[in-house]
Amino acid sequence: MTCGAGDDGAGAGLYLAVGVLVALHDRERTGTGRWVQTSLLESMIAMMDFQAARWTIDREVPPQEGNHHPLSVPMGCFASSDGYVNIGGAGGRLLDSLCQVIGLPGIPADPRFDSAAKRSANRVELNELIAGRLRTRTTAEWVQALNEAGVPCGPVYRMDEVFADPQVEHLAMTEPVQHPALGRLEILRNAVRMTDAPATVRSPSPDIGDHTDEVLTELGYPRAPAARGSRGNRGHRHGRRGCLRAGRDALPPAERRWDNARARHSASGCTRPHCCRKVSGQDEMATSHP
Repeated sequence: MTCGAGDDGAGAGLYLAVGVLVALHDRERTGTGRWVQTSLLESMIAMMDFQAARWTIDREVPPQEGNHHPLSVPMGCFASSDGYVNIGGAGGRLLDSLCQVIGLPGIPADPRFDSAAKRSANRVELNELIAGRLRTRTTAEWVQALNEAGVPCGPVYRMDEVFADPQVEHLAMTEPVQHPALGRLEILRNAVRMTDAPATVRSPSPDIGDHTDEVLTELGYPRAPAARGSRGNRGHRHGRRGCLRAGRDALPPAERRWDNARARHSASGCTRPHCCRKVSGQDEMATSHP
């Protein structure tokens, strides 16, 4: 049911941001700086939460449960007549209300399902009963009926439906920018808002080379000359030695020699990612293969 979002990269970035904030606060207190490190693997393991704890504490291997909650039953994603609806009614009043709305009032007292442990043990049978009822009406109809009964639920949206949702529109999750080639674009803003803070999206993403002059100037180099046939400093020139970006000739002689050597070796057909390295203190190409 997921749309393929990169949770690993976002998760690692968020963990790292929190770590940096903690390190900065600690530096103010102690005067000592710290290395802050994480990885995609570490962040994903940390986000396994109680599922990981089921193994580390009880040595239980959690089975795959698809789009349903791994412990609470019934709770998960069910097909309707025209889409999908996500429902949480795993026990108590919520379970009673859910079963009343969908026309299965006898489930809470059924000996197969009258406790959380039994519902978990018989989850396949229980979910099949509920799924059979939910397929008889549309998502919108179920969401309205279940919300009126106080049962947590919501539609499973397509991407276009996400941004058409009234609450998402109210939150203004996108900000408009003007791109020089593509025109007006809607860019996702940061999910965090602060009072008296500027907009988090101020410009479109740059094209290759858009900021070359600014970067070279900040580093003390002269402005990059425009490449032949290019627009401003965005152009490339291509040759048998590879793609040499405009501005390379503005580099100091030693750096240009290293850049030339790297281009020649790249053109030789070497595909080993770590065999080409700059020898410390020398302007030469180390081409020996381990």
